[in-house]
Amino acid sequence: MRNIIIGNWKLHPQSSREARMLARSIAQIASRIKNVDIVIAPPFPFLPLISAGSKVAIAAQDVFWEREGPYTGEVSGPMLRGVGARYVIVGHSERRNHLHETDEIINKKLKHALLSGLRPILCVGERKRDSDGEFFSVIKQQIEIAFAKVKRGDVTRVVVAYEPVWAISSGKSAKAAEPADANEAALFIRKTIAGIYGVRVARGVRIIYGGSSNAKNAKDFLSEREISGLLVGRESRDAKEFIKIIECAYTVS
Repeated sequence: MRNIIIGNWKLHPQSSREARMLARSIAQIASRIKNVDIVIAPPFPFLPLISAGSKVAIAAQDVFWEREGPYTGEVSGPMLRGVGARYVIVGHSERRNHLHETDEIINKKLKHALLSGLRPILCVGERKRDSDGEFFSVIKQQIEIAFAKVKRGDVTRVVVAYEPVWAISSGKSAKAAEPADANEAALFIRKTIAGIYGVRVARGVRIIYGGSSNAKNAKDFLSEREISGLLVGRESRDAKEFIKIIECAYTVS
């Protein structure tokens, strides 16, 4: 399955000039990389500034679940499509934690994104990993609720990112999951989807890893059988490091 590398810039950078420069640097290299899908997710204000003529796909970091209405500060799927976004991150752990988004809210956002023609990047993952494997029930619930009433034909348009909360941090001391553990979680996610839609559909879903991934560990994660890409945070804001990760994806594709 074709690898996908997604850079989530989060609340960075602070100026449109920096955003353009970073996007341009990534695009210059991206044009030479084949067989890898490359996506960058800048903050909302920068979407229209860097999407025009971009050689990489653009993702939004969030979306609201209604097309229009009295929802101050929210952004709809058609609005995102209108400024060049093709993907959207849904259910990132930072929004679950800081903004108290529930599995039910994430389900509504996922369905609206699909209806709007966007490809959702659904984030799931446990807060803590226990030795008894209870964390699998958390992941199972997140998947089952997120996909509730999602049409079978739309399932493979969703990219599922396994991002254990304990591995996500803005600091350099953050510790990624072990590749084998991430692969185990990805396999569990695929089996959970298979339990809802069948094995054939589940095989067509790209499952990626997110959580302190970087140029040093990228190849180890991408070499795992069930992992078809990475959701990259801090390292995606350094063009040189992000490009190294993209190159790793190419070498193992």
